[in-house]
Amino acid sequence: MSITYWLDGSEKFGEKFGNNYGTCVVTTTPRSMMENSDRDRGDYPPRPHGGGVGENMSGSIGGRPTMTTTTTTTTTSSPAYSIDWIKLDIDYFKTIPGILKLVQWVLGIFCMGFGSPAYNGGGHFYLFVVVLSFIITFFWICIYFFSIREGLQLQIPWVIPEFYYTAGVTLFYFLAFIVQFATGYYGSHLASAVFAMFNTVAYALGAFFLYKDWKQNTGGVNSPNV
Repeated sequence: MSITYWLDGSEKFGEKFGNNYGTCVVTTTPRSMMENSDRDRGDYPPRPHGGGVGENMSGSIGGRPTMTTTTTTTTTSSPAYSIDWIKLDIDYFKTIPGILKLVQWVLGIFCMGFGSPAYNGGGHFYLFVVVLSFIITFFWICIYFFSIREGLQLQIPWVIPEFYYTAGVTLFYFLAFIVQFATGYYGSHLASAVFAMFNTVAYALGAFFLYKDWKQNTGGVNSPNV
């Protein structure tokens, strides 16, 4: 028995079976012979030949329906993350609270410079207060300089933690400069205590303006009792 299939009008497969064995013969048929074969079978004009991935083919091959293959390509792109809300706010440091932050930071440099090295427990306590407040105050300066307060919303107003921080630093600076006056060995230590006293006043003024800002923006709600 011989079975012949026509695929896409370009190849003919002949397959013979007999006595438990089989052979497969593949031959290439020229287009002209294929069209003549189509005309002899009454299937003329010839069917369109060719094809490829994503190409629609209609008609039939050897009386059998053809299969249409469609390939769809989907391209996805990663979302772009932007930090457009960050902007430089120089005008803040032209206000009294902004100027006070810069004064606190600069005075902290003098306090560290004249107060080191420490030779006793009082000196270590003094430097601990000065260095820690210097670092945190620098972070607050960056928060205002890059407008992070406006871009990053917290569950509570920013003025609340800033007020409590500034009020706490005022208290510890007051204790630190008294200890430094009492335990300082050299004249530089006494000079650092004087700068610490000035910085205590600067932090106290900063806490006062923060309290006013808190009371005005919240209408007195949850305002600290001072």
